[in-house]
Amino acid sequence: MRQRFRSLGVKRSKYHVDTIAGWAWRWVRLYPGNGGYRGSLDVAEWINVYSAMCNLLQKGFVRYGILNSYTGVIVDEYQDCTTSMHALILELKNLLPCRVLGDDLQGIFGFRDELVGWSDVRGAFGINLGTLDTPHRWIKAGNEDLGKWLQNARGDFHAGREPSYRASPVEYRSINYAELSRQLIGIAHGKPGRICVIGPKARRLPATVETALVNHRFHVLEPNDLTILQGLVQALSDGSAADKSSAALEFLESAFGGLIPTRRDFSQRSSQTRPNAPGVQIGKLSAQSTKKARPRSSSLIC
Repeated sequence: MRQRFRSLGVKRSKYHVDTIAGWAWRWVRLYPGNGGYRGSLDVAEWINVYSAMCNLLQKGFVRYGILNSYTGVIVDEYQDCTTSMHALILELKNLLPCRVLGDDLQGIFGFRDELVGWSDVRGAFGINLGTLDTPHRWIKAGNEDLGKWLQNARGDFHAGREPSYRASPVEYRSINYAELSRQLIGIAHGKPGRICVIGPKARRLPATVETALVNHRFHVLEPNDLTILQGLVQALSDGSAADKSSAALEFLESAFGGLIPTRRDFSQRSSQTRPNAPGVQIGKLSAQSTKKARPRSSSLIC
């Protein structure tokens, strides 16, 4: 977004780009008592942060500061807003003109706080700013045909129907899970360009297959909520010695292939120590280690 403004020659003094999370957190950290925020000031409790910011927007000194800083608000990627973020934007809308941009079919991020319903968005922001009908992203990527097909298939996606692939740029195959690894590696060898594999979190590909795909420019993306990493950190912080060992092994098994024949073999080797060898210690992780973590949220442009 900043690059777009710079390319259009917009002066830096004319805009401020931020995330809803970052913008609200700065206010709440400055005035936690005024906002009624009782959580940690080191690691944000996000749902409470947004409600505290709603409280701050009722305070005269905060309203005065915002009115003297901005003339309007544009919130991009609004389909990724949670219900708590939406409540905050509605409070801000009482102060300043707010315009929201988004596509409900692109709401791919999930948080503990559910995403706002698109019907609620339309009800709160009744003036339709228009719909973009040119697939600029796909044209820029050299795949305009796919962009046009996706645009024509929007009705099917909205209705929860599988679109027709007849005479489309999409090659559709039905593959048994047992054959999936071999088929993916074959596609990686045979197809030009980049490959994106989207699958359920509950049934990951074997690590050896992921490694083979990575060697052919396939990128493995972790779920946005970092479930595996969160489980490891929690076990290392609060678990027993056995929990820590088991969590570390599970993490290594999920991240690497071909490290060791079996888990039992690995456990036996790791438990064998030389007489004078220092032991391996897994210390507690402090809150500071996750202090800088921020959820991805919609951009707030003022």
